[in-house]
Amino acid sequence: MRRFGLALFVLLMPTTLFAGGKDGHQIVALVAQAKIQPAPVPAATHAAAVPLPHPDHVVVVLMENKSFGDVIGSTNAPYLNSLVSRGALLTTYCGLHHPSQPNYIELFSGKEQGVCNDNCPPPPITAPNLAASLLAASKTFVGYAENLPANLTTCTTGNYARKHCPWLDFTSIPASVSKDFSSFPTTPAAFVSLPSVALVIPNLLDDMHSAATSGGNPLAKEVAQGDAWLRAHLNAYATWAVTHNSLLVITWDEDSSHYTMPTSCTNGINTTPPANRIPTLIIGAHVIPASTSATAYTHYHLLRTLEDFYGLAPIGGSASVSAISGIWAP
Repeated sequence: MRRFGLALFVLLMPTTLFAGGKDGHQIVALVAQAKIQPAPVPAATHAAAVPLPHPDHVVVVLMENKSFGDVIGSTNAPYLNSLVSRGALLTTYCGLHHPSQPNYIELFSGKEQGVCNDNCPPPPITAPNLAASLLAASKTFVGYAENLPANLTTCTTGNYARKHCPWLDFTSIPASVSKDFSSFPTTPAAFVSLPSVALVIPNLLDDMHSAATSGGNPLAKEVAQGDAWLRAHLNAYATWAVTHNSLLVITWDEDSSHYTMPTSCTNGINTTPPANRIPTLIIGAHVIPASTSATAYTHYHLLRTLEDFYGLAPIGGSASVSAISGIWAP
């Protein structure tokens, strides 16, 4: 535009000089008053995609049976809501089934593996799974369960429920990866000993499944108890993770919907977003603080993200989805 404006002046000058009179002076005035603007710079068509981080440790905590609104914005969950400003909140993350057990298995293996209810134990599963993939790639995996019994075939004892421990259903996983939550590291010096990926399964009182006391508002009690447990047991790790190339993921299996328990997969309850919406938070290194994503994600997307972190081949339903994006810092 600057060159064009100059050329216009040169072309008009002779006319002005020889035209004289009122018209000539008007042309000179118009040219002098013209605002010559630089040519606009074309905007980039697409921002470069931020690559996924490659964390040293990822701890995934699985809570129970709470809808997004039961937790996010609730005064019963002050700790979890404080994490919103410290990490990323996925606002349209959804479970894939009702009831609980198939969701755990899908997050772990990308498929419900013929398990569509909470019957325990399910038939032994030989399919590919996250733990087996990690171990084959010389990475590490541990399943930490609160009140884990010595006999790993036990379905229930006290407030422990095996149906929430998916790694116990797969034949390819050694018993050595199962640990009681009491062995979870508690100090910054010990966090470096964590595996590449850890699944943390609180007991039925601490995962928001059940309230410790009767009476009053049971949902409020369940949320408050789980929130307090997370603060007491995971906050030190969450703080450490930010500066030590590690991540904490807190998600739920399914929302708080009521339904009739399926007897088999013939009458299984499959759900798709935005149904079965649950809270999911990611805190740690490379996460943009106070970021949110409204993209519809499911347990398959979280599984794919874990696989992509460590260069693992995607399995089951994770192969047809992409990793979680839009929350990672460059």
